[in-house]
Amino acid sequence: TLGDFKGKSKVSPPNRVEKIIKNFICPFDLARAPLVRFGLIPIEESKQILLLDMHHIITDGVSTDLFQMEFAALYTGKDLPPLKLQYKDYVLWQESAGRKEFLKHQELYWLNQLAGEIPVLQLPTDFSRPTIQGFEGEALAFVLPVEISRDLNLLSRRTGSTLYMVLLAAFNILLSKLSGQEDIIVGTPVAARRHTDLESIIGMFVNTLALRNYPKGDKTVDHFLDEVRTHTMEAFENQEYQFEELVEQADITRDTSRNPLFDVSFTLVDTVEPDVLELPGLTISPYKKENFTSKFDMLLTGFIHQEQLNFYLTYSVALFKKETVLRFIEYFKKVLHQLLSNRDRPLSEIELLSRHDKEQLLKEMNSEPVPYPAQRSVSQWFEKQVEKSPHRIALH
Repeated sequence: TLGDFKGKSKVSPPNRVEKIIKNFICPFDLARAPLVRFGLIPIEESKQILLLDMHHIITDGVSTDLFQMEFAALYTGKDLPPLKLQYKDYVLWQESAGRKEFLKHQELYWLNQLAGEIPVLQLPTDFSRPTIQGFEGEALAFVLPVEISRDLNLLSRRTGSTLYMVLLAAFNILLSKLSGQEDIIVGTPVAARRHTDLESIIGMFVNTLALRNYPKGDKTVDHFLDEVRTHTMEAFENQEYQFEELVEQADITRDTSRNPLFDVSFTLVDTVEPDVLELPGLTISPYKKENFTSKFDMLLTGFIHQEQLNFYLTYSVALFKKETVLRFIEYFKKVLHQLLSNRDRPLSEIELLSRHDKEQLLKEMNSEPVPYPAQRSVSQWFEKQVEKSPHRIALH
């Protein structure tokens, strides 16, 4: 509840609404139920803002959709079908010996995937990485033209892939070009509800997969797409093994400035929530509030809306400037164009810079000769640059 803000007669002015919302969202005590809170802010005579805050330990993205569907059903007088299982049944299974036996082969799969040295993605950042990871973020939206979206769908069908796999391959190529690395791990969330009896239960089921791919320069686009398809299918077949357990089992060095295993994530949302939900005597629409956080260096989220591919690129403001991320977005678009234009080209021939950009870098920005002081050696100049930018990457 909202204390003195309860009641239909009291109308909150706009400047109070934001303050109420900010105060409403606060940490939960996991030792005390409930782990969900509701509130209602009257803003007009027949218009209110419904607030719902749930701890992630009891909900996930699918659960949010289920909640909305059940709310609409109950509001219109419909009965909800009985559940065959409760979430507590799933929890008991999680702790059972049968579950441990069931997941043995999945554990072996993931430990094999992460065998050897775990790659640490070294993206070119604008600012030095903080010692302790922060989560302040911003997000930039961008849209692909309908023709490009259709061509990407066509490419996925021709290669026996899914649109998710094609976009994941393109994202890997972008990250490889930016970092100069050919061993990349990208995180991705999965629903982890493959059993039909779990599909209608509200609760925390979602898991995270660490997808490892190798965008080596001598591989063709077709070859790499085939690898990504195979790796993705295998990973999704082993999606029940919990990421937290994998982190404990894998031989990784923990770093307080980074996430374990990966610092970038990608997801493709199949559906887009309707802007307005019409019910008898009630219209529900989302309240627009931008409050971005970034759990990763970068998170690329895609969704299809009116046959167009739409994206949000969420990024850590502690690492990147807005103009840098805008440039990354243009690079990503360029990678997609090149995937579509020639599937036989080696990845080494995929370029991020346009011909105009290269001309500008090579000629315009280097048109004036710079005198070289002979009294200093190359190694001395190198040392001077190290002192000036000690956290910058010296060589790829």
